[in-house]
Amino acid sequence: MERTQFGKQLQDKRKASGLSVYRIAQISELTRPQVDSIEKGTANYTVDSLIEYCNVTGIKLIVSK
Repeated sequence: MERTQFGKQLQDKRKASGLSVYRIAQISELTRPQVDSIEKGTANYTVDSLIEYCNVTGIKLIVSK
């Protein structure tokens, strides 16, 4: 799966949960541009940022082989 497709799925789940990009930034240690880049897949982001995003939005991140 491409990063943009993955980001779109994250964005859809965030919207379904009723959270705004601004609210995620408030709750987490992420900035609004970081949240945008994760959802748009436009920039590299760290695993730590992705985990923080998932923790705040309640998305389970499962890594498998």
